[in-house]
Amino acid sequence: MVSQRRLALEWTALLIGSVLLAALVVHGGFTQRISFSILDFATSLGPHEPAPDIAIVAIDERSLAALGEWPWRRATHAEVIDNLRAAGAKVVLYDVLLVEPGDPQDDAALAGAIARHGKVALPFSFIPALNQAEGYAPEYPLPAFAKAAAALGHVEVAPDSDGVLRRFALALPIAGRSYPQFAPAALSLTKASPRQIGAANGDPAPIVPFNPIGSYPIIPAYAVVNGTVPKAMIEGRTILVGATAQGMGDTQSVAAGDIGIMSGVETQANLFDALRSGALIRELPAVWSILLAAAALVIQFLGFWKLSARSGFVLSIGLLAGIAGVVIALVHAAQVWIAPGAALRVVALAYPVWSWRRLTVVSAYLKREAEQLVSTTGERQPTGGFDLVAQQVNRMRQLVGEVTTSLTFIRNVIEASPDAMLVTGEDQRVTLVNTAALRLFDQTPEPVGHSLPDLYLNQNLLIDHDAREVTLPDGRAFMFASAALASNLVAGQGSDIIAFRDITEMRRRQRENDELIEFLSHDMRSPQVAIIALTQALGAENAELAARIRSQAQLTLGLADGFVQLARIQETGAQFASHDLAFLLDEAIDQAFPLAARKGITLQRAIPAHPVFADIDPAQIARMASNLIGNAVKYTQDGGEVVIKLALIGADEAQISVADNGPGLPPERLDDPFARFGPRTDPDGLSAGLGLTFVKRVVDAHHGQITASPNPGGGMLFAIRLPLAQSDDSV
Repeated sequence: MVSQRRLALEWTALLIGSVLLAALVVHGGFTQRISFSILDFATSLGPHEPAPDIAIVAIDERSLAALGEWPWRRATHAEVIDNLRAAGAKVVLYDVLLVEPGDPQDDAALAGAIARHGKVALPFSFIPALNQAEGYAPEYPLPAFAKAAAALGHVEVAPDSDGVLRRFALALPIAGRSYPQFAPAALSLTKASPRQIGAANGDPAPIVPFNPIGSYPIIPAYAVVNGTVPKAMIEGRTILVGATAQGMGDTQSVAAGDIGIMSGVETQANLFDALRSGALIRELPAVWSILLAAAALVIQFLGFWKLSARSGFVLSIGLLAGIAGVVIALVHAAQVWIAPGAALRVVALAYPVWSWRRLTVVSAYLKREAEQLVSTTGERQPTGGFDLVAQQVNRMRQLVGEVTTSLTFIRNVIEASPDAMLVTGEDQRVTLVNTAALRLFDQTPEPVGHSLPDLYLNQNLLIDHDAREVTLPDGRAFMFASAALASNLVAGQGSDIIAFRDITEMRRRQRENDELIEFLSHDMRSPQVAIIALTQALGAENAELAARIRSQAQLTLGLADGFVQLARIQETGAQFASHDLAFLLDEAIDQAFPLAARKGITLQRAIPAHPVFADIDPAQIARMASNLIGNAVKYTQDGGEVVIKLALIGADEAQISVADNGPGLPPERLDDPFARFGPRTDPDGLSAGLGLTFVKRVVDAHHGQITASPNPGGGMLFAIRLPLAQSDDSV
């Protein structure tokens, strides 16, 4: 008996151990890559609508080619700022470090341009502190530039451990002083009231949901200097000026949908936009990741206690999806981020660990039961269990006792079968037979113990292994089928069961059917052909009678031919090969042309000039097309019109349509136009023969569809859709 107390202790120990493991994983940062991947996916799902009043003036390859190599003269920078001011730029974030002195006259021009605009923010960076072993100090722009600037902010970035930039330090504390970041410093120059400026609700380095690369308008710097930029692209906008040329090295890997390379100035534009719109995402402390893992583990282990193994697996999969779904939902609903990597890892690990424990218990129990069955028998009392697995293990005590009953049941099923059945061992020796098999192999008094070849030899059977049939000397025929037994309860390892089905009557009917087809295809056709030939000998005075006799003989000949074709389809099916549908339709139209010409009927064809290859039975499709087009011409009044079309439907289907403006099918046939010998009230009307039935059988054999409907212009419209390629199981 499985110890309930032991199971309870194992359950509790595994739960506590899993929670502790989650805490270790969180503090060790072992699952950051998983968390980063889900975070990137979550931020990519949000509705990214870049602000329309933000644009980038790019120091790109074209500008370097037009204005000279880097670094540019400060006078050039002054022209950029002055022209932006003239065009109405509201705020300028000039993302260029201006820490080295240049030509004094040029420096003065740049300082003047910055001062004249009045709302220019400049960046600064950090360098190792002088005369100190460690520490950093800010490296501001030249004093003239710093004094003229309306705001200053640092541009230091710290990518995550995978090298991807996702967050910015909005306020960087160094040596007891806090230095603002470039974008929030520039934001103070606007009239906006950001909802998340500062520490983003307590997070000193919030996550930025980057817009896709290239979301903001980009204006080449040389166009600003040349004054060729439309004023509407600058007026009233916040302009960020920075390097985008690859050789200048100011790029970062960012998670903007997919991981991509973004210029530094574009990252600042994203941060500025997110600050102003309140879109920054706050990452909650690590304890929240531990709590998330603990909550998921409690739910999972309660499921282990109460649910079956299969349901526990489904629950574990659902928890994995639920954890990811919750953290993604929090990003969009509350703009907070809880790293889910630890929770996902421990939940995924808990299921195989718990399953291993259950399998260990069940394996030990089955081993004990096998040993007991060897030495003892008798009734065992059912017992309870701690959880569902323990209950199933204790239930096995009762199931083992039912093996004998199951074996008896199998023997009874085999015995009661009307088909002759044999069970053979791995050496093909018969181990079990039923009464029907004793009657079949009556030349072997006791089949058990004999080999299967011996039984065939004693019975003098004719064996067709390809058709899987045996024939007795008295003419009886049997179809046999064999299958390996799924267990060794009956005859040991390698056992097969063989069934013999009496098909004597079926073969007799098949022979009669073959004889009927032969009769129709030869014996009945020959007199009709002779009748048609004899009508040619009648004189002109009997021309009308000859025509009527010839018409009825041809009708009878057509019915016989149609019946033979139907029978052949049913007997042989379709023999698929790649063939040109357009060619077959053109041939069918050409065959119908002489009759159409005599009746003055116009044959319009809309068939592609290029081949339309499909996996078809060419002979069947050709005859089907001839039937449809021939019927349309035959039953269309003189001077009418028949339209034949072939068109591709998508990439895997073709549609053939035949439309005429004749009398159409009678109402009683429209309900089932493809029935064999369909009903009709007018003896002189459309044929009630097998032509349309043949068409339907051909379409079915090709796994297609056919519809028959009245043509809007009068007459009938037949539309056939055929797959261009047949599946493997249809060949």
